[in-house]
Amino acid sequence: MSKETWANNWKENVYNKVAALGFDDITAFATSVPSVPYRKLARKLGDEIAPVQIEKLLREELIAKGNQNFFARDCLARYLAQYLPGGWAGNSTHDFYTARAFSAWSAALSLDPNEMTREQTRRVWNNVHQIAAPGWNVAGAEDQVLLRAFEGLDFSYI
Repeated sequence: MSKETWANNWKENVYNKVAALGFDDITAFATSVPSVPYRKLARKLGDEIAPVQIEKLLREELIAKGNQNFFARDCLARYLAQYLPGGWAGNSTHDFYTARAFSAWSAALSLDPNEMTREQTRRVWNNVHQIAAPGWNVAGAEDQVLLRAFEGLDFSYI
């Protein structure tokens, strides 16, 4: 990142970078590489792009399209891939890294955390712990483990 990261119209800058790669929007760019962490997506766009800019714009786009549940799964997939690149440990060996993935994901879901957000994220996280086998690597928002972990939950309020 450079000092230009947040300068002028940073959103326009990000969208121009995405368009230069042949994508119509951030959603198309991000979904072309499922489970790639935000920091790697930002790196593909250049040094002046921050990972949080990609996350913010993707969140805005998906919410505007009514795809909050997809955003919740996609965001979790990207943080799991970032903090657990070797896969799900299934034991306490990686507690610090799983906690980092959970906290980054839950913070990204709600700009104004409330009891519903806390309860829903806890339920998803508990489900992942019960479902994921040791060595599991998340494949993206449509990963079967994530689909099962989110089953019956609704994040449309974010």
